[in-house]
Amino acid sequence: MLCDFCGSSSSKRYEHTKQEEALLIESELKRLRLLTRRMTGKDLDGLTFAELLLLESLLKQVLLIVKKLKKKTELEEEQRLQKKEADDDTRRELVVLAPCNRQEDEEAPPPLSRIQVEYERRSSESIQSEFERLLTDGVLLKQEDEW
Repeated sequence: MLCDFCGSSSSKRYEHTKQEEALLIESELKRLRLLTRRMTGKDLDGLTFAELLLLESLLKQVLLIVKKLKKKTELEEEQRLQKKEADDDTRRELVVLAPCNRQEDEEAPPPLSRIQVEYERRSSESIQSEFERLLTDGVLLKQEDEW
């Protein structure tokens, strides 16, 4: 016997399966909504003592989870603020340690030429050392002339 995939029986089974799935999903949705309402303290009428104890236990567990998450979030925020303050302090230190640009009225003197440097050196040396230098230079000059 050949299968009739396109026949009416196949399409009816497909529709029936879809309807069953829809009913299951709808009933699960209702159950979850009721559970949510009970977890928020609503629709508690009709619960047995055992169900109320179970709900209380679940709520205590959830409360612990919420407190842990809250503490973790607070610690992360505190660490973030400390890091930001440390970064700000570092930036302030860098600004303080950075050399300041001189004002226009405090301009540095232009660099001295080689001749000016030599003049300054000679004018600051004692007469004795100047005579010695001249004598040495004279001896060196005489030796160069002899060669």
